[in-house]
Amino acid sequence: MKIFIVDDMPEVAKSFKEDLEFWGHTVDYTLSGSNAVDILSKDSTYDLIVMDFWHGNILPSGSYFRDEIIKANDYYRDKVYIYSSWHGLAETLPLFLKKKDAIPFI
Repeated sequence: MKIFIVDDMPEVAKSFKEDLEFWGHTVDYTLSGSNAVDILSKDSTYDLIVMDFWHGNILPSGSYFRDEIIKANDYYRDKVYIYSSWHGLAETLPLFLKKKDAIPFI
């Protein structure tokens, strides 16, 4: 599987990349949501997007950038997005529950 990771914390993105590559996946990442939009607007080869739910000052940024990626490249409309968060559950869960396309995994 070809996976694209978007996380503004380099250590988190690299850790995801290393773990997923260990399991045989091809993985690329970026540290910027806007850079992800640029990259994915031109590349229609990823099967899965792992995206930081809290990214910079845009909240909930994972779903914001998901929408921007789809506007830039319709190929990603029906792809699976996994939102990750290193923030506490009390901060994150209410925002997850407001999104129709997000299912929290605890």
